[in-house]
Amino acid sequence: MRTLDRQGIKQSVLSATDQQNLNHMITHFGLNGLFSYVYGINNKKAESKVERGREMLDFAKVPPHRTVLVGDTLHDLEVAKDLGVHAMPRGYTARGLNFQVEWF
Repeated sequence: MRTLDRQGIKQSVLSATDQQNLNHMITHFGLNGLFSYVYGINNKKAESKVERGREMLDFAKVPPHRTVLVGDTLHDLEVAKDLGVHAMPRGYTARGLNFQVEWF
C-alpha cells in the first residue's frame, strides 16, 4: 500500500465494518494518510456495501473501469460485479474458491 501511495495511485477502503470502528482500525494500524476515502457502513441508515461503494465512486469521480476492488470474500466479488468494477480476490476466505476475475 505504501508503494502504491508513493507512486501516486489512489487507494480507498470500502468495508462492511461500521464507520467508527473502521476509522479506529485504520488509525490503530498506522494507515492514516494512505487512503483517499474510507467508507464503512453507517448502520443507522441501514445502507448496503454496494450503496456505499456507489457513493464512494460518485464522490471520487473515478470511472468503474479504472477501479479494482481487492476482496477476501465471495460477497466482495459480488459487490465488485454490482459496482461494475474489476475484482481481485485475496486473503484466506477467498482461497480455494473459483472466481471469474476481470483484470484491467
